[in-house]
Amino acid sequence: MMTGKKEAMDEIEKHIADKVESVVNYCKSEIVQRGAKASGAYTANINVSINQPNWDFDPDKKSDVQTHFKVTDPFANYYVSSGAPYALRLEHGWSKKQPIGLFNIVANAAISKFYR
Repeated sequence: MMTGKKEAMDEIEKHIADKVESVVNYCKSEIVQRGAKASGAYTANINVSINQPNWDFDPDKKSDVQTHFKVTDPFANYYVSSGAPYALRLEHGWSKKQPIGLFNIVANAAISKFYR
């Protein structure tokens, strides 16, 4: 009987991992797509990381090679962040092309899409 419980728990964990993966990839994709500039250093440096934000920023990076993030631990904290030195200013309306920030808008959209 223990095998049945283990299989059930594995199935639940896989379901949670799939949900977390969907949310993480949705957020990253939406931030990139909604950005004022589809390519460039800011968009290319949107980072997904586990258990702590990744503030790395490479000003020479112009395209993103990480197109899909695979969730390995469904119970970890996942972060979508930007290490751009001007990211906080952009989030608070610094750009005329994107007068309101992206991260807060996308976080609220993800809550509406996945949790309501």
